[in-house]
Amino acid sequence: MAQHHQEVKERFDHWLYRSVEELYDYEKDPNALNNLIDNPAYSEVVDEMRQELRTWMKNTNDYLLPAFDNKENPKKLNRWMENQIKQAEVRTKKYKWKRGKNQSGSTKANKALFDPNSIK
Repeated sequence: MAQHHQEVKERFDHWLYRSVEELYDYEKDPNALNNLIDNPAYSEVVDEMRQELRTWMKNTNDYLLPAFDNKENPKKLNRWMENQIKQAEVRTKKYKWKRGKNQSGSTKANKALFDPNSIK
């Protein structure tokens, strides 16, 4: 279908080849097709929003802050991601997840994500 309809192809390509960061003017571009992140006219807005986001990430101890700080460096991002995968593998071996105990029914009373008694 995208081969025959240029608008569909453009929309598909937009989602297929996304940028790390995006900024849109929804009043002028309600379909979010024109990414303004690299537009010099918006550089001050972009810088301000990046700083606000970084401050919020730091204040909330967001574990993605190192990735945010290195978003322009693919090697560092890949190392960070490899480390996250290793940490996740350790967590899956270290904790006995409660989800398996409660595959049907309400989880209202199940407040803890993992069983603290299962830590090895």
